[in-house]
Formats: sequence, structure tokens, C-alpha cells
Amino acid sequence: MRERRRRLIHIKRNNMALVLVFTIAILGAVCFARVNLERELESKKEILATYKKEKKSLKEEQKDMKELEKYVTSKEYIEDMAREKFGLVYENEVIFEAED
Repeated sequence: MRERRRRLIHIKRNNMALVLVFTIAILGAVCFARVNLERELESKKEILATYKKEKKSLKEEQKDMKELEKYVTSKEYIEDMAREKFGLVYENEVIFEAED
């Protein structure tokens, strides 16, 4: 009876030690995973900040392009190009050129 009791106590201690080892191993794995996830999160935050800057820049460029499109389709632009490229003028308009 005594020997059986000792064996049960020994088995219980072994089981407790085994549970403790597995618990420590699981906690270690969780901590390791957490650290890796934090690093990945920081990396993703940096990428997101880069994309936000790029988005802002592209929005400004889009705004400039819309303004340019508006100007290119205006009467003023057409007149400017006709004067510059083809030397056209309005009827009864006099052009003065400076001598070099």
C-alpha cells in the first residue's frame, strides 16, 4: 500500500512537471509570436504611412491635371496657341514687334 502510494505521488509529480514544461513551452511560443506580430505591425504601419503620402501627392497631381484640362479646353488657351504657334491675330488687330 505504501509503495503504491509513493508511486502515485511520483506519477502525480511527473505529471505536474510535464504540465509545467508544456505550459512554459506554450507561453514561450505565444511570446515569440507576439514579438513577431508587433514587428510586422510596425512594418505595415510604415508602409501605410508611405501609401498615405503617395495618395496625397496623387490627389494634388489629379487636381493640377483637372485645372490643366479646364485651361486646355478654354477659349483663352486656344487663342494663346493660335497666336504662338500660327501667328494668328484678330481682324483689325495690330502687332508691334521689338527690334533686336
